[in-house]
Amino acid sequence: MLEKDGQLVALELKTSRRADQKDATGITAFRASLGRTCTLRRGVVLHGGQARPLGAGLWALPWRWMVPE
Repeated sequence: MLEKDGQLVALELKTSRRADQKDATGITAFRASLGRTCTLRRGVVLHGGQARPLGAGLWALPWRWMVPE
């Protein structure tokens, strides 16, 4: 979890080569549990495959996005 001024970015880490919406269920549940003092700006599933959208404000991004080779 990354936070700045009440705005959050949730990170989920996976070892698989493909991520789909079910891999973001923890992020989705966390978003639903938030009160009014915090806003989830983005949810990101880091994995071994390609970048792709998973839904509103949810993205699957490759590991190399965070750790260049």
